[in-house]
Parts: sequence; structure tokens; C-alpha cells
Amino acid sequence: MEERKRIIDVREALRHKAPGAARWIPAAVTNWLARTIHEEELNDILARYAALDGVSFMQALVGEFDLKLDVHGAEHLPTPEQRCLLAYHPVSPAYSVKISYICAIK
Repeated sequence: MEERKRIIDVREALRHKAPGAARWIPAAVTNWLARTIHEEELNDILARYAALDGVSFMQALVGEFDLKLDVHGAEHLPTPEQRCLLAYHPVSPAYSVKISYICAIK
């Protein structure tokens, strides 16, 4: 089976950002961190939808995570030419995906 390019790699990021410290960090710690951020799952999703971007990518994520959207007041959103969206939610990134998707499809 062909090895796919890893977009997210905890160990490589540590080696790149803190080369002196990286060699002293136990593998158990980097393995725990990789599991905590769901490194494998994220890389799998990014590889499967690599050909998509923008609205198409957001639509794929909404389907992938089976997100339910209940939109009220979409008629009040500005036209696409007038939109500038910055979406970040520290507790649930799914909210950012939903907001991006809603703003893109109106």
C-alpha cells in the first residue's frame, strides 16, 4: 500500500521547531499527543478531500462529521461579495466549520 504524505506530524513538528528538545521528549509523550489531537484521523480526512477547497471542502466536512445545521436569519447575511469571514471556536471547531459552510452557501 502506498504511504500518503502526512500533513500533520507531531514528531516532525517538534524536531523542526525545537530540535534540541525533541530528542529528549519520550516517544510515549509524542504518541500521546498524536492520539490526543487525532493525528491519524485528521491526516486521513485531509488526504481523502485533498482535491477539494473552499465551499466544497466545507461541504465534505459537514458530511464527514454528520453535522446538523439549523439556520435562522440567513436572509440577513450580506451578499457573498460583501463577506469577510473569520471563524474560530476554541471549544468546538465544528462550529467554525458550520459557520463557514452557512456563509458560503447562501
